[in-house]
Amino acid sequence: MRILIIVISIFFSLSLHSQNWSTSSLSVNLTLPEVAVINLAPNTSTIDMSIRPPASPGQPIDMSQATNNDKWINYSVSEGRGTPKRNITAQIISGEVPRGFKLKLSAGNYQGYGKGKTGKSAGEITLSGTPQSIVRNIGGGYTGRGVNNGHRLFFELIYDDYQDVKVGSSSITVAFTLTDN
Repeated sequence: MRILIIVISIFFSLSLHSQNWSTSSLSVNLTLPEVAVINLAPNTSTIDMSIRPPASPGQPIDMSQATNNDKWINYSVSEGRGTPKRNITAQIISGEVPRGFKLKLSAGNYQGYGKGKTGKSAGEITLSGTPQSIVRNIGGGYTGRGVNNGHRLFFELIYDDYQDVKVGSSSITVAFTLTDN
């Protein structure tokens, strides 16, 4: 019986002590702005693609130097309720692909150290003045920054109609835009 009395008095003592505590509250407002930014890595410098003469008469022009995969596209995106997924589009905004040629572009699958809902390659496109998706279904996330993060860009110049190929040079500006689906 003595043990029971001690247990009851300890319980009673604890419950009285807990009634002396008071609480206070504080409201915290959190704001996450809309984020939708892209960047090219290593930087936005010019890509040089060259066409060489054939190795010997009777062969087509040498297109082996008319490719480039040095550039990566990085992005950071926030996603809100009801916000659609985003795409990255590419289009020529100045200059023209020389007659007889096509400039192909594709974005590789995501790789790197980012987190979240990175996009998926939309496959190969033929660049033109019309925006076309190269990466689709980007949700809230980021790719990581710089080379080897994001989506590697693959450019390839091919001849479309050999009889239209003319001597000369051309400068083209390609714009990449992060858009809503």
